[in-house]
Amino acid sequence: MSSKSISYLIDYHSHKISSEKIDLVDSPSAKLLDTPSKEKNLSFEVTYNIMPDIDLALIDKINLEVPSVEINAKDIDKVIDNIRKQNSEWSDSSKEAADGNKVVVDYEGKINGKEFKNNKQSDFSL
Repeated sequence: MSSKSISYLIDYHSHKISSEKIDLVDSPSAKLLDTPSKEKNLSFEVTYNIMPDIDLALIDKINLEVPSVEINAKDIDKVIDNIRKQNSEWSDSSKEAADGNKVVVDYEGKINGKEFKNNKQSDFSL
């Protein structure tokens, strides 16, 4: 099958989704059922996960309790600190490892001096 044919199929399904205003949950998935040959045509299945229809009139009947939330400067500082830690840039250092550092090691484990299955790891982050 040529790349032109595959491109056509992708374009066709993309057009179908947008022209019919289909609201998808995620990207469609395609499954090859039969590989094309002289005796057989291409056969495939495309699965779409479509957003469910929601009757907005029912929302008026829902009773919600909105909790009272108090956010102080300490809470904000804690969230900012977590974001900083999650987005840290690491760099190599020749200093001794300290609390809060990321350490990357290669290791080989042994039991009673003997190797065992899956006993080696390279570039293991601690």
